[in-house]
Amino acid sequence: MSGQVRLEIDGPIAVITNDNQEKRNAFSDEM
Repeated sequence: MSGQVRLEIDGPIAVITNDNQEKRNAFSDEM
C-alpha cells in the first residue's frame, strides 16, 4: 500500500491525495 496515500500539511491546511492508478483511485480496505 506504500505510496498510495499522500498527506501534505501546509500550516492550517492538510491535503490527502489518493494515488492508486492501478485501481483507478479506488479505496482499499487497508486505506
